[in-house]
Amino acid sequence: MFENWLNQTEDELWKLEFIKDIQLSQLEEKIKYHANLQSEIKSRNSRVSSIIQICDRLKNDGCEQVPLNLASDLENRWHQAWLNSVEIQCKLEERLKFLRTLEQ
Repeated sequence: MFENWLNQTEDELWKLEFIKDIQLSQLEEKIKYHANLQSEIKSRNSRVSSIIQICDRLKNDGCEQVPLNLASDLENRWHQAWLNSVEIQCKLEERLKFLRTLEQ
């Protein structure tokens, strides 16, 4: 389930990355949507940590088939999604500032 959520989140971030011709009101809506998405990304940090902790415990308990590589991959992807969301936030805010100066 976490992996499905992560796939969907990466797709949503990808869509926000390439916003071009857009009206000010539309951009403001995208910024609100992005803020909610970014908040959700942050909230999933505890799940990522839990997955890693469980895998570490299994490994320490001698379990032979610990999906540590998968857990590490999910952690890296989550972190990259969080970084991308911060970068996109900056781009959206710059675009908003630019559009507001055009309206003056």
